Amino acid sequence: MKEKKNLGKMNKITNLKKIVIVFCSLLLSLNIYGQGGTWVWMHGSDLPKPNAIYGQKGVSSPLNQPGMLYEAIEWKDLAGNFWVYGGRLRSLPGTPANAVLWKYEIAINEWTWVHGDTAFGVAPVYGVKGVPSPTNTPGERTFGGTTWTDLNGDLWFFSACTILTVIPDLWRYNIATNQWTWISGESSPSAFGKNGIKGVPSASNYPPPRGESACSWTDSKNNLWLFGGSGPFDNLNDVWKYNISTNEWSWEFGANGGLVYPVYGIIGVESPSNDPGSRCVYSRYFDGGNNLYIFGGTGINGNHSDIWKYNLTSGMWTWVGGPNGLNDNGSYTAYCDDNDINLPANRMESRTSCGNSCGLWIFGGSSNSATELNDLWHYSFKTNSFEWVSGSGSQMLTQNCGTKGVPSSSNYPAGKNGGNAWLDDEGNFWMFGGWQYNTLWKFIPDKECMSCVTEKDTTKINPEKVEEFPVLFIPNVFTPNGDGQNDLFEIVNKGYDEFKLSIYDRWGVKMFQTNENNLFWNGNLSQTGNEASAGTYYYSLDLRENKTKKTHFYRGYLTLIR
Repeated sequence: MKEKKNLGKMNKITNLKKIVIVFCSLLLSLNIYGQGGTWVWMHGSDLPKPNAIYGQKGVSSPLNQPGMLYEAIEWKDLAGNFWVYGGRLRSLPGTPANAVLWKYEIAINEWTWVHGDTAFGVAPVYGVKGVPSPTNTPGERTFGGTTWTDLNGDLWFFSACTILTVIPDLWRYNIATNQWTWISGESSPSAFGKNGIKGVPSASNYPPPRGESACSWTDSKNNLWLFGGSGPFDNLNDVWKYNISTNEWSWEFGANGGLVYPVYGIIGVESPSNDPGSRCVYSRYFDGGNNLYIFGGTGINGNHSDIWKYNLTSGMWTWVGGPNGLNDNGSYTAYCDDNDINLPANRMESRTSCGNSCGLWIFGGSSNSATELNDLWHYSFKTNSFEWVSGSGSQMLTQNCGTKGVPSSSNYPAGKNGGNAWLDDEGNFWMFGGWQYNTLWKFIPDKECMSCVTEKDTTKINPEKVEEFPVLFIPNVFTPNGDGQNDLFEIVNKGYDEFKLSIYDRWGVKMFQTNENNLFWNGNLSQTGNEASAGTYYYSLDLRENKTKKTHFYRGYLTLIR
């Protein structure tokens, strides 16, 4: 069977070559035009699988660097420094995690090995609950711990996994004393949490253990919040609050174990019955007021790409945006457009995300169809819209670092699962770790692209940008069944003097092309040929504005339903 070389196979190979050429040319155009900022290689190696260079404990050095770490846990302290703890060598299955705490200082561009043993697989040393000690250590941790920086500057985390199990323990690290304290929960991996009565804090309460989650917030009253993750048996949908001053946990929302499917309700409308459902969430932010936000994550039967908001006062969820289904492919239309068309693909392990009062940054992760994505998105809660800022929706295993410390439009990072991310005080996006690399990257946003770029900024309306698309609507589905409704893939547009639309099937075969802005695809090959089968197609749209002569490049997917 394998040796047969028939004409059908040769045609399939030819078509595969076509789609490779098509997508390579599309990716080239996406990387050339309109990117919303510039990447800078700041520290670490540009090569895969680097080893750690520890140096002297407690002493920074330009030579120091963490190794390649997968799903380490991270913080940003009140002085603006970045911290990472634990993580494992993702390329070696079964390899234990480490127990090292690192600090990165932006001002001097140096790492410091701060605490912990350099060996992998270190067991926790709990000491006495509530009592700090220089010998205490959480031990090896990985697979997505839930972390907080409190308003006093201490670093906290709950649970996270060892290589073999997950433990429901809460830890605090004091930067000034360089000591860990076991604060709450249990030290036994057989402990499954104590929910207590919903809404009632108690010193005996503590959440079930969990990993694969980075969904945490510190509110304005210095309470610590968490949501979801992967529990001992199932994904979770619970919301918990920890009161630092009373040392009490309270179970605020969700089920006490068991899988829960999402209940979306009406978009934009808060309801006590709304529920994001059980999921592992990596992308989250606090708007600085009264609302906690989450994006996407891994649900019961696939990945999400939706936005939810949790109101701290009412204790209710609101479905804010994004699709209410699973495994949506997203829409990659054009860089720097905060329109209703742009939408990230579904994804998991997008730990390289962080937010501030402007909104949420999301980099990479894996969708249901591609691993190690290198796309960068920004979500603004003020406009409830996504801007596609950099990268592509395809797998990217390599990177182009350029010259260390030098921004360049040709620089780009490799795709990333299980990395870490921070925002500096100027609104620049930083990321580190994940699969293969220990490269520390900084992304400098183009302020003409972003509607909001720093915590101090207010939402900015760019008059020139408002005029870019006086009328433009690209549908994502049409039904050419002859009923007179939605029979054409009709792109509504106005204000452009050049228009070029091409549509391809999944093998790269061109189904339709036009330079006329009022000619639309009817679902047949070249308009008069055989009917195209139901399924997903790829479109390429190039436009030029009448007035400014600016060009715009839109790429995305459409669904044909018969």
